[in-house]
Amino acid sequence: MAKEYHKEVRFMIKTLQGAFSHCFKKPERTRTDKSAFDFFTPVDIACEKYVLEALKKKYPHDNILSEETHSHTDLVSRTWTLDPIDGTFNMANNAPLFGMQMSLLENREIVASVIYLPKLHELYWAIKGEGAHRGKETLHVNNDVNVSEAGFNFGDYVFDNQEWYEKESKVIGYLSNKIKRIRMLGAASIDFAFTSCGRTSGYMIFTDNYWDICPGILLVMEAGGHIYSLDGEYQLGDQCIIATVSDEIYKLILEALK
Repeated sequence: MAKEYHKEVRFMIKTLQGAFSHCFKKPERTRTDKSAFDFFTPVDIACEKYVLEALKKKYPHDNILSEETHSHTDLVSRTWTLDPIDGTFNMANNAPLFGMQMSLLENREIVASVIYLPKLHELYWAIKGEGAHRGKETLHVNNDVNVSEAGFNFGDYVFDNQEWYEKESKVIGYLSNKIKRIRMLGAASIDFAFTSCGRTSGYMIFTDNYWDICPGILLVMEAGGHIYSLDGEYQLGDQCIIATVSDEIYKLILEALK
């Protein structure tokens, strides 16, 4: 069954790489505020437009859930998620830690995903049941690291949600003297990709934006990692996502919030 998704993965790879080549020739980074703590640039809009046009031409009957222009689509039947630029703040400030990502869901199940990190020249992809890959390399999380030597990444503070902000602050404070490193890289695509290939031991983010998390969730799971929420195994719709290679780290997170 899974083999039918290879053509969709090839489409995602070709389209994201095409969007980068087309939209970054002379990137305009003028900022337009979405809120007090978020903004988009013309590059975000141009990349999204490029991918949406390709999607509508290739798969005209599928649903699309994308960050900038199709953010209210329900996850019904076949649905594509698209984050044209994940880590816009980094990109707009000429930092290479940003990604472009897509996923495909069938009946609310993530079946294929691609994360493209153009400035790092890395391409990650996964198909449900067929493992996680970086190019032609098969990936596996690094689950041999002792908790005291682990690095763990967090999503940016969510300043417009007091409950999420307080919970993240508690967890960071609690883990600060129990693991080796705590980092905020500013892009979910980077954090999930780095977890899948063993560069970090996990990632925690509060969000209900599927375009941020669906590609990375499948990538980490297919690389042998675990995806939790604060209530146990993650279910689509949960507002906290914890990707980890270690149940011990997950237990520490729960302890922090008791």
